[in-house]
Amino acid sequence: SHTELNETDQYVLWNKWIHAESMKRCALMAFCFDLNSLITSGHQASLYVNKLRLGLPCDDCLWEADIDTLKNLELPKNPEMVLTALKKLLKGEKVQTNSFGKKVMLFAVVSLMVQFELRDETMAMITDESTSDILKDVWRDKLSYALDSWKYNVNEGSCCDVSTLLVDLRVRKADSGTVYFDLNDTKCKYPSYHMAQIRLR
Repeated sequence: SHTELNETDQYVLWNKWIHAESMKRCALMAFCFDLNSLITSGHQASLYVNKLRLGLPCDDCLWEADIDTLKNLELPKNPEMVLTALKKLLKGEKVQTNSFGKKVMLFAVVSLMVQFELRDETMAMITDESTSDILKDVWRDKLSYALDSWKYNVNEGSCCDVSTLLVDLRVRKADSGTVYFDLNDTKCKYPSYHMAQIRLR
């Protein structure tokens, strides 16, 4: 029947969306792991944000929903691109994203920081030291501001609130029992944020 066809079409469309979103999330996770390894262990990064032509991850409610729930919803609009969100962040504008998207935006700033460091190393070979220091001060101030902007305009002002780290409260599963995810735990949940600030100094 016509209704059955529509249901089948919806199922096919949602399965394609799930596949595309899964692949995107794998790429974004690889990007985060790569930059986290660099900032914690000094390993050379392979992925940089200027080459990241991907959108931010979808809403947690969509990602956590089962296929039967999804079939009754409209396909989501394309999310904001990571590079577009990064440009907003550099201007101090608010970026709306989910728990995973917050990590992506943090490492997008870290990626810029590393790229500027590499540029400075190259520039130091062909310019005098005073010129190199002036250029260095400009981008360091800008990215220090961007990290503060991330903390207040993306992560709601706290790096110790576990609720900003976990999946959306609307779809969060039962307590995992892990101390790290205890809502009353006040230890920092984003050490990479502080390590990036230290690296800028």
